[in-house]
Amino acid sequence: MTTNAVVQLRPGSEYTGAQLALIKRTVAKDTNADEFDLFMSVAKMKGLDPFSKQITAIVFSKDDPAKRQMAIITGIDGMRAIAARSGNYRPDEDEPAYTYDETL
Repeated sequence: MTTNAVVQLRPGSEYTGAQLALIKRTVAKDTNADEFDLFMSVAKMKGLDPFSKQITAIVFSKDDPAKRQMAIITGIDGMRAIAARSGNYRPDEDEPAYTYDETL
């Protein structure tokens, strides 16, 4: 029996069971079931796309249950997506200007 569960992360963005399995194997590798659910909940809450590497999960001390800990990392593209949705994000159109003080 095959189920076609669909998880909606944000309007217009839905993941099928196969896509969730792919995220589990790639972006959230080494997470257990609870950690994966937490990761996907944070992705949904922040409106970030794991396929675009806007958000990833890293598990530390995965071989030691007493020290095991997951970190959810938001990449630069994820930060830009969040900032753009805020309405206050205005990237600079000009390249940075570097000045040097000869006396230093």
